[in-house]
Amino acid sequence: GKIIETSDMENSIIIFSSDHGDYIPITNKDLGESPNIQKLFKKGKNIFPYLEPVGIEVFKFLKKSLQSLEKMKNKISYSNLEQRSFSNRNENFLFDDTLNVPLIFTGKNIQKKIMTTLVRHVDIFPTICTSLDFKLNENKFDGIDLMVTSQNDDSSLNNLVAYIESGPGNSNLEGTVIGIRTSKFKYFRSRHSSIDHVHLFDIQNDPHEEHNLAKDSPFVVISMEKILSKLQKSSNSKEHL
Repeated sequence: GKIIETSDMENSIIIFSSDHGDYIPITNKDLGESPNIQKLFKKGKNIFPYLEPVGIEVFKFLKKSLQSLEKMKNKISYSNLEQRSFSNRNENFLFDDTLNVPLIFTGKNIQKKIMTTLVRHVDIFPTICTSLDFKLNENKFDGIDLMVTSQNDDSSLNNLVAYIESGPGNSNLEGTVIGIRTSKFKYFRSRHSSIDHVHLFDIQNDPHEEHNLAKDSPFVVISMEKILSKLQKSSNSKEHL
């Protein structure tokens, strides 16, 4: 609000987004969350600050134990889909909970329009350039101008391919699984092996991603893997951004 109040909106463009989505526990409470333990830890830290490193390890152990206990309870109380809501984005999955983010453009030269098709963060830069009348060599950049494309024909956005990656899962801040998403399918697998942890979902007919079709649709998997491999090669090219 303060940013908008102090901006010249007739000559500004504001883009609102986030870097990732997240799971929202069906109970609105994270696994392993314990207010009593957290209060005790804070008191102990204030009284014995030199024991904080030990206290952190104890806190981690207690939280992990509580998470294991809660998972056992949840298997009885909730369906598989509901149990998924207790996951975290650093695990070996790429469900849409972690990929759906807000993307809002407002300001100068931005027409009011709600888009229901697949869009990507990589499309932000070309969209800004066009809105500001900057010349852009489209062959040198990933992404498309969302404004021009949506004005011409929304159906052309159905052919977009989005690269996806899980949250940091190791010390190198790399996701443990990678993949691609289209308007119809989502495909992901192990970062270092195309045959491990392979998942394929028909997003249109299975929006909750409950049925892994990887074994039933091998030709679709091969097709999606080719697209993913091509994206990986282009990202490693020095001439490609």
